[in-house]
Amino acid sequence: MTLIFIKASAQATNDAELPNMLAMNFAPTVVNVSNSAQYVTFTAVLTDNLSGVQHASFYLTSPSGQTTLTPSVYNLISSSVLSGTFQGVLEMPQYSKAGDWLIHNVYMYDRLNNAGHLDEAQLRAMSIPITLTVITQYAVFLSIVLR
Repeated sequence: MTLIFIKASAQATNDAELPNMLAMNFAPTVVNVSNSAQYVTFTAVLTDNLSGVQHASFYLTSPSGQTTLTPSVYNLISSSVLSGTFQGVLEMPQYSKAGDWLIHNVYMYDRLNNAGHLDEAQLRAMSIPITLTVITQYAVFLSIVLR
């Protein structure tokens, strides 16, 4: 029996490039949570050069700054994980704080958990919408005393 050894040469490729977001929007941009929770659909165009996009998370802060919600887009709805459109839904709870909720940060993750980041200033520079307006109307009952 003769054994033949073959020396294989492979060049490793490192996934060092961070994922990126090219565009993002959400709808509706105004929700009324007086009577029930409302749903907001986030859509983002995400890219990653090698392993592919896993998801993106948006950090949405209440007008008081005391509450943060983090909707994520996981569902690939078109193209590929290397460059595609992803979508996710945020449930804005009933009676949420009224006013303008702002997206302050976005983190994009690839399949190796490398994370790209965009802050509020970068989002504004890209003309990406960052304000979700929440309306909460409370019924006011007046007691009228008849004499």
